Amino acid sequence: MYSVVNKSLPLFAVGVVLSLALTGCANKEKQLEGKWHATNVDIPASASSNPMIGMIKGMLAKATLEIKPEKKFSMQMGVAIEGDWALADSGAALTPKTIGGMSIDQITQAAGAQGGQGSMMAKSAGQPMNLKLSDDAKTLTLSGAAGNQGSVTFEKDAS
Repeated sequence: MYSVVNKSLPLFAVGVVLSLALTGCANKEKQLEGKWHATNVDIPASASSNPMIGMIKGMLAKATLEIKPEKKFSMQMGVAIEGDWALADSGAALTPKTIGGMSIDQITQAAGAQGGQGSMMAKSAGQPMNLKLSDDAKTLTLSGAAGNQGSVTFEKDAS
């Protein structure tokens, strides 16, 4: 009897740990799913001399995000962005599949033909956008990849 308990206990412990981990993931997914709206736009001081910054900040201030249970998202940031999402360590990773109704391949091809800054922006168009979920699960923050490009904070809409 003692050997059966000794052999079963580690398996039971593994089962409990896996169950708790999966429950944690499911809870985090539920916290992320839903409709969100921009509440704060932080633009770095280094960008303040850009004459377009007022228009850009205005567009970002009206941004909306919907994270759907079927692992899809839609975002409106002056242009429609749609794609897939996955859990990330700190929140969610959103991977765009279409921007303004164009596939990432179409955007890359069009930007490549134009060259210059458009080509540079197209290279990052299909890259994941990582959003950090606050500890209280009330806000999601999207920050620029370099960490000095500003951020947009979203608040979850009331259900």
